[in-house]
Amino acid sequence: MVVESLISTKYLLERPYLVIVHGVLGTLLAAVISALLNQNGLFFVFLIVLSLLPATINNLKYEERKKEYDYFWDYLYGLNFVYRHYNIIIYYLSIIFAISFTTAFLYLLLPAEISSKIFSNQIATIAQITGSFSSKEIFSKILINNLIDVFVLYFFAFLFYWRYFSYFLECFGDGGSSWSGS
Repeated sequence: MVVESLISTKYLLERPYLVIVHGVLGTLLAAVISALLNQNGLFFVFLIVLSLLPATINNLKYEERKKEYDYFWDYLYGLNFVYRHYNIIIYYLSIIFAISFTTAFLYLLLPAEISSKIFSNQIATIAQITGSFSSKEIFSKILINNLIDVFVLYFFAFLFYWRYFSYFLECFGDGGSSWSGS
């Protein structure tokens, strides 16, 4: 929470290299705490998410405020999705790059006993599926699991979308008379 209060959200969104530094520091901090507490990989992932969550929430709040107070909202909706949300897309790509690079670097750099402790769940999963992907049972299990994940995510995205869509219809469905102040 201290780092996010030192750097403004707008400043962070406009400078992706600072986002990469933030992701690297968060991942390194999570690895050190996980190694010191002798915890496994899930705790490591939890600490990474926990270290990056305040900055991500601040960025989402900033995007929402920008959307609410922008006088050129009609102009912005005329632009394509990538151009309209360029800063937040770069933010997420920078975070993903920083976490992936730092995690791979830590796996290669740390001694084997610490590395095997921190990445125990990932190593076990890789050992479980290595060489078994050609069997139909494992492939169908992975495929069904991924399809269930996709359908659950689409369901929740639809619920989120429907909430805002119904608000939009409520405001503009009657020709905009609800905005006239009467």
